[in-house]
Amino acid sequence: MIGQIATTSGLFFLGDVMAQKLVEQKEYDPVRSLRLSLFGFSVVGPSMVLWYRFLNRHIVFKSPTQTLLARVSLDQLVFSPVFLTIFFGFNGWMEGKSYQQIKQKLDDAYWDALKANWTVWPAFQLFNFRFVPLQYQVVTVNTVALGWNTFLSYKQHQ
Repeated sequence: MIGQIATTSGLFFLGDVMAQKLVEQKEYDPVRSLRLSLFGFSVVGPSMVLWYRFLNRHIVFKSPTQTLLARVSLDQLVFSPVFLTIFFGFNGWMEGKSYQQIKQKLDDAYWDALKANWTVWPAFQLFNFRFVPLQYQVVTVNTVALGWNTFLSYKQHQ
């Protein structure tokens, strides 16, 4: 579990570096990258490990297709919306933003981020939940998440 969490943290760090240098093309702010890395380590890594374990243990139907579709649906309709809310809230808090500023960021960025999430993750999660053993699902997600983390960092700092 610690390896999956550390990988998640490192890829959040790298995603933020890419957002700053390649997308925003601004002077590098290492504190910002450390905040994102802390979020990956303290929130995303543990929650993904526990979420995938929950889905694997408790979302099981007679039909493998029903199981797969239920897991992807729950991932996209429960985990993703909650995750994005926590992402913008936690990072706003770590940046010292006020409640009103965090609420404004959610108003400005949440819906676009959720729609973008739904263009990337459902198809990938169909693959992940169908073909990847549970112990490798977080690492597999992290490979795609490098680009996703870059996008989220950019949305947070627009």
